[in-house]
Amino acid sequence: NNNVTINGNTTITGNLTAGLGLWTAGDTLGSGNVMTQNGNITTTGDSSTGLWLFANGTDDASTSNTINMNGSITTTGNGGSGIFMESNSGQTINMVGDISTQGTQGVQAGGIYFADGIFMRDDNDNNTINITGDITTTGEGSSAINNINGTNNTFNITGDITTTGEGASYAVETNGGSGNNLNITGNITTSGFMGYGYNFQN
Repeated sequence: NNNVTINGNTTITGNLTAGLGLWTAGDTLGSGNVMTQNGNITTTGDSSTGLWLFANGTDDASTSNTINMNGSITTTGNGGSGIFMESNSGQTINMVGDISTQGTQGVQAGGIYFADGIFMRDDNDNNTINITGDITTTGEGSSAINNINGTNNTFNITGDITTTGEGASYAVETNGGSGNNLNITGNITTSGFMGYGYNFQN
């Protein structure tokens, strides 16, 4: 098991990068790792995310790891999600701080995506995300929470959710998957065209 603690703010200016990442590609990272960031994360490049958990579609993806984020996440680039997760299982994210994204559509690993607050793509199962803080997106098409094909994930959000972008900037979007739990204590505000509060589709 590895324990990594970062005390201080992190600022990333390049494209296709991340403030804090957990990545496995072919080899397992293992279980029980703990990563802690005591400070804010800011990314300004396109497709640069705050937290990046990427298992590359492997069957031996790392599981049961914990990320503690004590600070806010701000992204300004297109495709720059606050939290980006792909093919993870059993991970836990504990965050005390706000998430703010300002970009719209951009290229990320494996496709073209929007600057969602939380974006879960492809077979994310049994993960838990606990956030005490607000989630705000302002870019066109950028949702606060976007869960694609995820199963049995739990979202505990204590804070307000606000989306102001045009073109399907949902507060919460779920496409596929089942058994997900969503607990929000706070206000939900959407103001852009087609900016629904909840959009569930299979």
